[in-house]
Amino acid sequence: MTAYSPRIITSLLRSPGDSPRTVTAPSFFMQNFINFFADGYKTGTIYQPVGDQKIGWVDVRDIAAVNVEVLLNPGRYMGPELTTTGGERLSYTEAVEIMNERLGKESQFVSITDEAAVEAMRGAQFPEFIIDVMISLNQSIRQGHAEEVTDTVEKTLGRKPIEFKQFVEDNMSVWL
Repeated sequence: MTAYSPRIITSLLRSPGDSPRTVTAPSFFMQNFINFFADGYKTGTIYQPVGDQKIGWVDVRDIAAVNVEVLLNPGRYMGPELTTTGGERLSYTEAVEIMNERLGKESQFVSITDEAAVEAMRGAQFPEFIIDVMISLNQSIRQGHAEEVTDTVEKTLGRKPIEFKQFVEDNMSVWL
């Protein structure tokens, strides 16, 4: 299986002669800790096959705000790719440590193999194409493609991106 970085995918979307457009390319969502990892966190362990690579986690509220700005002012942003990330690089271990500090819990992150992740997803009856996508995304993280932190939010919105600790504080009830 091949891991595809957002830059490779964007280059595939563009071809010579394309009309001008703006591509907004977000990093990995902080909200994954709500939608996919909340149960693991609450039971004490989040498992993912990513090693200890860092990620430029971004809050979807920042993604939405950047996209609204682009849609309201298309002439200002026509053409460039806007990679939207948070303002800090955090590994899963560091993210869980922040959650523990804010929530007063003692959960942990454990990196597992791709094979263990595939087995778990098959056990949960994930469709094979979803398993392939998830493994590819995690390989992309391990290869360092998610480490980038950009100034897109600050340049576009005139403010700093939402920090992970603020995201946790705003969503505490999910993990308690």
